[in-house]
Amino acid sequence: MAFTEENNFSECLSDIGICGKESAEILNAYSECDIPEVLDLLKKHRKAVLCESHKLEKQIDCLDYLIYRFEKEIGTNTERR
Repeated sequence: MAFTEENNFSECLSDIGICGKESAEILNAYSECDIPEVLDLLKKHRKAVLCESHKLEKQIDCLDYLIYRFEKEIGTNTERR
């Protein structure tokens, strides 16, 4: 993907949650045409996002289990009445 302006690339980085020092590092590597470094930094960010995604998925699984247990308890309590 070729960016006509560095601003477009910066905006794209912001859109995917890369900002501050991390963004500056990537933009610096990009401006120096160090594409292997850009790729390494993007892959590092992707890995962090994926780890966060897995953590959130586990939280959702726990929430679903709690919801299931409480819904089951409500169903059991109403059947007893």
